[in-house]
Amino acid sequence: MLFRSPRGAVILNAETCIETGEFPGIGNMPMTNVTFADAERSCEEREARLCTLEEFRLACGGEDRHRFPYGDFFKDYCNVSDGSERGRVRVAGSNARCRSTKRVYDAVGNVGEWVQGGFAVGGDVRTPGQSATCEARGKPPRGFKGYFVGFRCCVNRFE
Repeated sequence: MLFRSPRGAVILNAETCIETGEFPGIGNMPMTNVTFADAERSCEEREARLCTLEEFRLACGGEDRHRFPYGDFFKDYCNVSDGSERGRVRVAGSNARCRSTKRVYDAVGNVGEWVQGGFAVGGDVRTPGQSATCEARGKPPRGFKGYFVGFRCCVNRFE
């Protein structure tokens, strides 16, 4: 068996690695306006796959299943709505404190993320802060794409 951990990914658990930032990665604007099928295809082209809902939740809240990447109580660490103005999507990883114990950035806020099953998770820049949680998810209609939905990939550690 060959151990695989793609560049820009961290070990999530015994079987899986996950990208630390929304695709195309830390320091880049997240790719948005993609359908679920587009996101799946992008991951597959990189010999990866969309993460499962459970993998996303583990990457976001850690083993302790925190409500937010940084703990159980809301803090203004992530790119979410404060209700005063329309937010803008930011470069992946630009909010250094919006990081989970798994070293995954922007799992809540900034852009929602496609995961397996066609769910968009984590909320986005328009989501009120306390609603953008590791458990937040929605199921957009088939073929949906929007400026506030992107993705990140997971890869099996051993092939």
